[in-house]
Amino acid sequence: MLSKRNRYGYELIVEIKKYTEYDVAEGTIYPLLNRLKTCGMVDSNWEEMESGMPRKYYKITSVGKKNLSEMKKQWLYLISNIQSIK
Repeated sequence: MLSKRNRYGYELIVEIKKYTEYDVAEGTIYPLLNRLKTCGMVDSNWEEMESGMPRKYYKITSVGKKNLSEMKKQWLYLISNIQSIK
């Protein structure tokens, strides 16, 4: 989702629920985002809102894009091999 545009944590939770059957808790998404940030795959910045509290937006880094591309290749390879077994 971050490869399409920057998002804040709660927005990621809503989007994951919208497109999958997974109900991701805040206690799951924020530690995951922090780990991705520590690995250099995600970066973040605070943005002021017209009304309300500032939001922390997350964005994918070039390292994250590279890892995402490699993971997609591995996923497609795995799917291909599983399908050939059938």
